[in-house]
Amino acid sequence: MPLYIPIPVYVTLSTLALATCVGNILSIEDITFHSAVKELLGSHLNLAVVINTIFTLLILFGKLIQYMFFGQLRDIEARNFNDRLWQYVISKLIFIFAAKEPELGLLLVWGFWFSILCCLKLFSLLSRDRFEYLNTFLPNTHAKIHLKLLLLLVLILTSDLLWFGFSISVFYNDGLSNLMLLNFECFTIFFETIQTLIKYSIHLFDMSSETVWDKRGQYIYYTEFTTDSVILAGTCFHLIHIVIIQGVTPTLLHIVLLCYLKLVFTSLKNKIISYKNYCKLTDDMDNSYPNVTELELKAYNDDCAICRDRMDTAKKLPCNHIFHHSCLRAWLEQHHSCPTCRCSLIDHLDTNNNTANSNTTPSVENLNSQVTFIHNIYPNLPIERIRSDLLTTNNVDLTITNILSGSLGDIYNNNNNNNNNNNNITIDNNNNNNNNVDTTTTTTTTTTSSTSSSTNINVHQPTITTTTYTTSSSSTILSPPITSITSTYGNDNSQLSPRSQQIASYDHYSESRFTTLQNRKRLMLEESRRRFLDTYDKEP
Repeated sequence: MPLYIPIPVYVTLSTLALATCVGNILSIEDITFHSAVKELLGSHLNLAVVINTIFTLLILFGKLIQYMFFGQLRDIEARNFNDRLWQYVISKLIFIFAAKEPELGLLLVWGFWFSILCCLKLFSLLSRDRFEYLNTFLPNTHAKIHLKLLLLLVLILTSDLLWFGFSISVFYNDGLSNLMLLNFECFTIFFETIQTLIKYSIHLFDMSSETVWDKRGQYIYYTEFTTDSVILAGTCFHLIHIVIIQGVTPTLLHIVLLCYLKLVFTSLKNKIISYKNYCKLTDDMDNSYPNVTELELKAYNDDCAICRDRMDTAKKLPCNHIFHHSCLRAWLEQHHSCPTCRCSLIDHLDTNNNTANSNTTPSVENLNSQVTFIHNIYPNLPIERIRSDLLTTNNVDLTITNILSGSLGDIYNNNNNNNNNNNNITIDNNNNNNNNVDTTTTTTTTTTSSTSSSTNINVHQPTITTTTYTTSSSSTILSPPITSITSTYGNDNSQLSPRSQQIASYDHYSESRFTTLQNRKRLMLEESRRRFLDTYDKEP
């Protein structure tokens, strides 16, 4: 853990050291300006005091900039600032020892050079952090604060360009290699500041617009992708340049540089892959994700899980969860899964593409293993019904979702017969000399659209009302539980046989299943929101 010294204490000690150094030089008899400078630069101790004084002035200047443009920093801003500072110092120390010979005079020049660029870089990234905070949590910020941040960003960009021009004019004769090493940080600061300025301009334009700008997030995503990709690509070339300067002799610095190069290259590759996936998911959202009808919205009767606002129009994902079109597009910029259940949308898209491009069906071994896997979880469901749904969805997750939604029948029925669809219901009539009368409800097969019919079966005194439903996703007409039983005994079912009592209470399983699904949905929403907030807090 780095040693922390309060800034007032550090400034006081630096001032005392400088005063002592200057006092010793002035105490020499017949001292002149040239001899004083020679004495100051000739001693390593005096030179260290001078360098420390320059760093102290930079710290005071940075504090002045902070109080003028930012005020009190938040905890996460201060933590990010310190982390970036130490990361920058370590990386530049490695760079100096890798690219140049460790001579004292050269080290001082490079140290002063990178100190100036470090101030510009840190305040540019700090401005981005403050902009993200204002954009997310304080949308109604006073215009004065926005003007301060914009002015600081313009000053940083101007200073960066002036510093680049100064390096060209001073080190022009030192060769292209040295100019590339000197100006790499100017290159990264330029694109980082440009990114923040463009995002800020888009934000202010959206605030001034009277209507909702749906493409705001899309333009911000393209801006971030372009600038970040350019910076990462430039960093790769910069590290390769340093490795070439080092020569072919393997050293410890080679290993460090190559590891860092691999890390940067992996980040660039992942960003490009993420962009391609984003384009796949958003290029044809109207065809990939159907619009939700008004009847479905009324049946859903819930808010958008992303923005928590009412939905008048929405898009339905393959997992049957629905969201606003704009919210879904903004979500896909950072994630490629459903916000609620985390079902991968890329896998589903690839499955659809493979199905469209080929007429081949899954292998028998693969299908049997999937059927066995699902049947082990829900052993009460008929195997043929699971197999039929898997052939339709070609996805285990979607089939499980259909099972939980009740499309394949009830998972609590312990008396499903896979080979015979006839269920015998026996009702005892105690008033007819204990004679048993059996009534049978038969499940038939049809290919028509969803219909429903009711059949009243009168068996002496009790009356049993059954209802048969047809699901649109399957050609099999399912026989749901008996919804009501009326008899001369009133609501008391104690006179019925145990089998009849089980059927009479069968509707409780549907209520339990609905409650379970609602609780599962609530927990998944809370988990997705928590992950989103944790991801935002961890972003630099």
